[in-house]
Amino acid sequence: MAGALLITADTSLGSLVKSAMSGSGVDVAVAKDTDAATRALVTMRVDAVIADALWPEDVTEARRIIASTGRDVPLAVIAGEATRWNRWRLPRGAVQVFRRPLDLREVRQALQLLVRGSGGTRELQLPGGVVLDSGTDTITRGEHSAVLTGREVQVLSTLASAQGAVVPTDEMLHRVWATETRNTDALRTHIRAIRAKLASIGAPDIIQNLPRRGYRLRTDAPAG
Repeated sequence: MAGALLITADTSLGSLVKSAMSGSGVDVAVAKDTDAATRALVTMRVDAVIADALWPEDVTEARRIIASTGRDVPLAVIAGEATRWNRWRLPRGAVQVFRRPLDLREVRQALQLLVRGSGGTRELQLPGGVVLDSGTDTITRGEHSAVLTGREVQVLSTLASAQGAVVPTDEMLHRVWATETRNTDALRTHIRAIRAKLASIGAPDIIQNLPRRGYRLRTDAPAG
């Protein structure tokens, strides 16, 4: 399972990033200090590290922690809105910088790319014999496959993470779009597109719509 490690003593920031990444195919663990970060890097699968860094010294410390474990993972940085440090001091090509206030959609998309670039992938077995690969943005059934958009992958990943339970529409919108938008038309459009791609690979309709409740994956779909 692909994962990212956020190093921060700010519990509210940790909760915010974890919530934003829900259903994205990237699990986020939070370490509040150096010792916790080191333990996580040693004991967990970590495909990207995010450091809550107000000064360049914070970035140096995060890189020291990574190096001490012998790991080679990309490092992203959450920096202050008016932080006075020269971003060119950061290792070129290895750091993604996020500025406060955070754009959660940017964080979500960037971390997915960082995880994939480091070799992290996530294959999920869905009902009906369908395999979702969030590393290649594809669904496969037997010898047939179809390419999904990033949003479509997020919709299916969110439904799969519920393990057959109903995901309320408002929660789907929040997880996939990282916002409280009420634009249910966008969700319905993506559901229709996913159903069409499922049909194109010979898969049954595995998404069930429960009016005024939400969506879930069917657990009774035939596998073959």
